Amino acid sequence: MKMLKLSALSAAIMAASVAHAESFIDESSFDIHLRNYYKTDKVTDAKKQSAWAQGISGSFQSGYFMNWVGLDLSFYNSFRLSGSKNRSDTGLLRLNETTGKTTSYGKVGGAIKVNMMDMATIKYGRMEMDKPLIHEADTLVTPSLTEGLLVEGSLMGADLYLAGARKHSQRVQSGFDSYGVKDGAGKLRKHTPWTVGADYNMLGVDMSLAYGKMHSFGHQFYGDLDYDMPLSEGMMLSMGGQYYSKTVNSKAKHYADENGLVGDGETLDEGKIYFWGLRTALSMGNLSMELAYTDVDQPGSDTKQGLDSAAMGWSLESQLDQTDTGFLGYNRSVIRDFNRAGQTAWGLTVGYDMSDMIQGLDASFTYVDSDIESAQKAVKDGSMDEYNWHVNYAVPMLDGLSVHMVYARAKQTEYDANRVKDKTTWTQKRVIVKYDVAIF
Repeated sequence: MKMLKLSALSAAIMAASVAHAESFIDESSFDIHLRNYYKTDKVTDAKKQSAWAQGISGSFQSGYFMNWVGLDLSFYNSFRLSGSKNRSDTGLLRLNETTGKTTSYGKVGGAIKVNMMDMATIKYGRMEMDKPLIHEADTLVTPSLTEGLLVEGSLMGADLYLAGARKHSQRVQSGFDSYGVKDGAGKLRKHTPWTVGADYNMLGVDMSLAYGKMHSFGHQFYGDLDYDMPLSEGMMLSMGGQYYSKTVNSKAKHYADENGLVGDGETLDEGKIYFWGLRTALSMGNLSMELAYTDVDQPGSDTKQGLDSAAMGWSLESQLDQTDTGFLGYNRSVIRDFNRAGQTAWGLTVGYDMSDMIQGLDASFTYVDSDIESAQKAVKDGSMDEYNWHVNYAVPMLDGLSVHMVYARAKQTEYDANRVKDKTTWTQKRVIVKYDVAIF
């Protein structure tokens, strides 16, 4: 009798385990993304750079075992197809700065996730976090990744999150670097930037708020508000506004001075910078138009040395090199982000969906014009403009296959303290073929 009861109990436990395992597997998905990428870069008085790469990435997302724990895994690779020595520094391949050669590279991600009674999820590991103040950039072959903790849930219609980032991997990087601030001896003091945020949508209004802080660095804030107003059938008016601020503390200022990030013999006097923007867009059938204005400024007089730009990163070096994070300003473009200190910019985008003539085809043109009244001592004033052409074609015969072509050109004029003019021109071409395949 005891054996019979034990056998029945074992069978029940096994049946429950099988059911939970089936939930783990049945709710899983595995997707493959192929990205064939050709890109050229040309800067005034420099050699033209060009490279061709084949990207392949995969993403596995499991269901929850016992409706409690699951696993996300991902891999990303960029394989070199062509790229000459000293002539292929485009961001598509890993560059050896000593030899000038580019090579293939790859990276992996993985995170454990926990379901908190269907009210929230907790993830820890290496992932695409993609939040306003820890924003992953995915405009090249592989994206940037973040190692850390992500908690997401909802309350009274609002989507809430808490994120802590320990390490980051830039787009063209296999390994991960710790967040932190270096001391005067060059030793990295590891610190974690923590961010909290909320997204809310109601009656055509979208609102996003985010606040982040890192010890020995400072804090950042970002917010945006968008409103969609239907005017008639096939006609929609959209309006939006955004605001961002960054304040670095005294320890970060000391680090900037010790490591010469603001120029030889100079000190970082002003540790705050902010930008704000307004946009309005009108869509009428196949035609869409958007007008945007952005303004980047910092408090204090023009004689104070401040931050170079409103780059939304967690290191002072990223004021000049923004490959570790994306930028969310309305006038960000293919080549320039228009986020320099003292920069005001107007942008106009016109798009047209040509699917009525050729199914899956659309195109857009963007032009941004700006003036620079910088608080930096080396630059008195200047101007910058850029135009972008985008052509996109979603192949109707094969779901998931698309072709994207981009042409961009930017010009900048600056005057130094002696009123000597300096002109720089950037030209960029991109051809990208993407194919997404859902394996299961």
